Amino acid sequence: MIDFLRGAPVPGSLDVVWHAGWPSPKHDPAPEIQVHAYSEHTVLLRQNKSVHYEAPFLFLLFGNDRALLLDTGASA
Repeated sequence: MIDFLRGAPVPGSLDVVWHAGWPSPKHDPAPEIQVHAYSEHTVLLRQNKSVHYEAPFLFLLFGNDRALLLDTGASA
């Protein structure tokens, strides 16, 4: 059981280098979605610029009973 009241806010890590895309999207070696564990309860996902020029983010939040995916992405 996660206690969200004690020790809040939980520190996270933004020590990540987001992939900047590739000159030829067809040959981009990076994954279509880059995943970064921000904290124990939060995962940041970013679409590759080779997939969509805006490189939108998705946020996966974990609770005690459920998880919530906030999708600002451009593709399904």
